[in-house]
Amino acid sequence: MGINHYSYIDDTSVEPERQYIYFLDNNYIKGGLSSAMNYSPLIVATLTGFALGDVKTGLLIGSTVQLMFIGVFIVGASLPPNPHVASILATAFAILGGLDQGEAIAIVLPIAVLSQMISMLVMTINTFFVPLG
Repeated sequence: MGINHYSYIDDTSVEPERQYIYFLDNNYIKGGLSSAMNYSPLIVATLTGFALGDVKTGLLIGSTVQLMFIGVFIVGASLPPNPHVASILATAFAILGGLDQGEAIAIVLPIAVLSQMISMLVMTINTFFVPLG
């Protein structure tokens, strides 16, 4: 069972029309997209720009947000603003709202800080439910 490196599917339980999706799911999505670089703001903003029809704006905003957060490390309990939320929302605001790149990033950085605070609140609340599980 599984897929070898020659894109041959050994599992006969998968229908022929679903074998390509099976191949992509096992090789590229689970293996290729699991590295930390693929979840960088540059990749996330580019994919958002692709989904909204303007890849160039996604690349520009993603690279700017990536440079803003390139030296930020999560150490202990200090969490920086969420760069993924910032890049997704800035790309969407720039494309859909017609904003400039700098304006879109300036608008969404407070939202990114708020999203990180909400994330910390959810993680704190979850600690009370862990003993119940």
